[in-house]
Amino acid sequence: MRVLFTCHGAYGHFHPIAPLALAVRARGHEVVVATGPAFVDWVRRCGLPAEPSGLTAAEVDGHVAELGITDRRLLAFHRFSTVSVPPMFADLVRLA
Repeated sequence: MRVLFTCHGAYGHFHPIAPLALAVRARGHEVVVATGPAFVDWVRRCGLPAEPSGLTAAEVDGHVAELGITDRRLLAFHRFSTVSVPPMFADLVRLA
């Protein structure tokens, strides 16, 4: 079986899925983690194959800043939906 794990390029998003990805791979399945471009090396150092997907954190920050939103809740919403998801989705389609 081929399994594609996805996460934003951050420790708090990757580390919770890492044990499951390692366990799936240990059972003989093909595993790839799709994550932010700047986080790929960390995932690989943790022992999992990784492919870049989406924007870097700096690129996301730049796009969010352009929105001019000051409410922290709305910033978080846009960061993890309208800004980061479309580019990540395009890369995930390619990887799948």
